[in-house]
Amino acid sequence: MDVVSVTIADPPLPTLVAKGTNPINCITNGSIDFTFTNVPDGTYTISYDGGNFADVAVSGNKAVITAPVGAYANLKITLDGCTSVNVASITLSAPATPTLIAAGINPPDCTKDGTINFTFTNVPV
Repeated sequence: MDVVSVTIADPPLPTLVAKGTNPINCITNGSIDFTFTNVPDGTYTISYDGGNFADVAVSGNKAVITAPVGAYANLKITLDGCTSVNVASITLSAPATPTLIAAGINPPDCTKDGTINFTFTNVPV
């Protein structure tokens, strides 16, 4: 009788790396760029504590999603029952709130105009 050795191995575990890009203003979303290994092209769900991003299209080991400001802890992908071995956490932050200070200067007499000096913070030039 011949003896045949068979080795059964688990498939390679998927990995996920994430990089966040903050929104450029207070009315738009930011984005999260994902890079994967051992994840074939397709559509997947990426989960995080408290929610998930459904229907994420992975192509060439990459995907990009838009997301509102907030914290996305423990981002992970599950493929055929195997969850990514490294989890990522991203926080997207809104730009600093603009402020305006106005200081009025009365005219020196009735024939002259007054002025208003404005001071801004967090306002691009």
